[in-house]
Amino acid sequence: MSDFIRKMPWDELAKENANLLAENEWLRNRGRKINRPKEGDMPSITIGRIVHFVVTHSTADAINKRRDHAYAHMNEHRERADGSIIHVGHRVYEGDEFPMVVTRVWNERERPPGVGAPAEINTYINGQLLLDGNDTYWLTSVYEGEGPGYWHWPEEADDE
Repeated sequence: MSDFIRKMPWDELAKENANLLAENEWLRNRGRKINRPKEGDMPSITIGRIVHFVVTHSTADAINKRRDHAYAHMNEHRERADGSIIHVGHRVYEGDEFPMVVTRVWNERERPPGVGAPAEINTYINGQLLLDGNDTYWLTSVYEGEGPGYWHWPEEADDE
């Protein structure tokens, strides 16, 4: 343990820890104000709501693979002209955020057999990720949280 920590009174250490946690929350949200419903004012997540999803590495790979295949076979698609959906759009990277339209809400009683969740989480959602292109991506069993692989409420708009 460093001399700094040994000499610091515990109440000052607790205050410093709270400041670091607040700073870390600000950095994680990149300075955005997340529009989370207030305690006691919590609306339930329902079908049709729009939330934000933070893309994982594997989700980005799956989306880019579909799009790369479409570009590689574009001439074949043009010749066939059979109405197939051709996945085109900008590349997607881990950490990118996109709007997600909720299509199904699961709760503890509806959980499919074999699907587990952390004890404090009792609801997860399915939805369509609205990408920057002509396609969407179906996501299943997504929990609310921070970082890649989770959804969160949209940040507040600046009224400046």
